[in-house]
Amino acid sequence: TKSKRPRLLDDPALKIHLASIVSAQSSVDTKPSANDSTAKDSEYTEHMLILSSNKHLVSLGQEIHRTHLELCKLYHAKFPELEELLTDPFQYRSAVEIIGNEMDVTVVNDKLNQVLSSNQIITISVAGSTTSGRPLSEEELGAVHATCLYLDELKRTREELTAFVESRMERWAPNICALIGSSLAAKLLASTGGLAELSKIPSCNLQILGKVKATSSARGG
Repeated sequence: TKSKRPRLLDDPALKIHLASIVSAQSSVDTKPSANDSTAKDSEYTEHMLILSSNKHLVSLGQEIHRTHLELCKLYHAKFPELEELLTDPFQYRSAVEIIGNEMDVTVVNDKLNQVLSSNQIITISVAGSTTSGRPLSEEELGAVHATCLYLDELKRTREELTAFVESRMERWAPNICALIGSSLAAKLLASTGGLAELSKIPSCNLQILGKVKATSSARGG
């Protein structure tokens, strides 16, 4: 039998880092004098946490992409057209959970309306009426559900790390924050791996950071 690949969220290094983030956020923010060695140690620790967070965010982005591909593969037999119509991992995940084994997509249009636009719902309904898909077995549905839950965990973990980095951006990257805001600054650092890495990127390449082609060939690697 084919062994399952290791889950990123089970990585001890990531677990230790998340615990460190919680500890850092629970500590009281004070501003001791510049000569205070404790303050310097604290600043160094926080800086290292930010650098590590950015690297973990890159890994989480890659893990989300891999998990999305796995979910597409698992649900392909039921609704093969859906992965082309919804290329966003979390929109796709939400639609999969709502549609489930329902063969008449129009039955769940009201629920889909909570996560998708009307144009997306119309397109999906039309595709669903002519799909070559089949109902999934209980075992197949179980695998789909488990993958959806893992994708949710990945999203929550990424949001937790992103929130931590954003909260420190004004202090560590004030110029970037002044230009584009702390949220986008955190995303830039997360996609590149850190401030030093970002500074080495030519200006002409900045505009394509984070861009992923929404095609089946791109999702296939």
